[in-house]
Amino acid sequence: MYIEFSLPQGAGGIVSSVIYQRLKQEVERWSAKYNIRYTEKVIKYTYRVAFDDDETYTYFQLTWPDDNWQKYRIIRDLNNRT
Repeated sequence: MYIEFSLPQGAGGIVSSVIYQRLKQEVERWSAKYNIRYTEKVIKYTYRVAFDDDETYTYFQLTWPDDNWQKYRIIRDLNNRT
């Protein structure tokens, strides 16, 4: 299970890089605020964030700001990507 943020494509990856850096900062800020450890990975044009415990995903949904500019999705089934 992991959280996936989509990164924009085009412009030689410059826009993607800028959005990735901003997302990374926001996730780091969230992690520090709630004292939660995570792992991260960028694959193609997606930024993935994973936690050790499944309960943390629920906590993330409850505490991540609703008005955040970047939406995410939780990938539960790694084979079907739903």
